[in-house]
Amino acid sequence: MEFKVGERGIGSTFGKEELDAVAQALKGNTLTYGPMRDKFEREFAEYVGVKYALAVSSCTAALDIATQIVAPNDGDEIICSSQTFKATVIGGARTKAFHPFRRCQSGDAQRGP
Repeated sequence: MEFKVGERGIGSTFGKEELDAVAQALKGNTLTYGPMRDKFEREFAEYVGVKYALAVSSCTAALDIATQIVAPNDGDEIICSSQTFKATVIGGARTKAFHPFRRCQSGDAQRGP
């Protein structure tokens, strides 16, 4: 699978344009909503070729929203790696789904017993 938004190497890849945009956002009266966020969501959605995009404040928030969209039922399983950040399961913890933690096999990261 080819991803439109790749992962970059270590180090800053931000130039003057990005730094100026951050400074402009910090000078505004909000960091989490408003015209800059709306513009970002529209442009990001267009860039990746989808109808909508949603900017969130953290990965925890994104996982919570994704869990709500999937809407697991009682008895469903949301399987998490045992080597994860505790916030990974917060979205699912508010459902009736079962949350088993699984070890990943050494060397290939596949789910183990």
